[in-house]
Amino acid sequence: MNIRFLLLVAVLLAAPATYAKDITGIWKYNDAAVWIVIDGEKGTGVVARNDEHPDRVGKDVLKDLVPVNAEEGVWKAQILADGRDRYRDADITLVGLGQMNIKAKWGIFFRNFEWLRYKEVPDAYQE
Repeated sequence: MNIRFLLLVAVLLAAPATYAKDITGIWKYNDAAVWIVIDGEKGTGVVARNDEHPDRVGKDVLKDLVPVNAEEGVWKAQILADGRDRYRDADITLVGLGQMNIKAKWGIFFRNFEWLRYKEVPDAYQE
């Protein structure tokens, strides 16, 4: 076989796995019309759109984002608690190509938040 062909196949097979572990991008909360933009380099997640609370746009919902094991898609961060100025510890896991799960302690309970990867933040009228 041609060595170039083998290299091309190797790159194509590795690309989805690499993309799956990259937290940087646009994410939509599965249970509401909320989109955040995560910057893995800066360690932040900023609200890009929130239909229920538009005043939260531009606010850091995630901060101090650091990889625990980026190759496995595991991160830690601080997550904003219900729009207040209080942050809580959060464990973040990237699942597959387009899903992110955030687990945070809320009082004596844990809450799980499921996010889906988006290519862009849609306008409200595109919904």
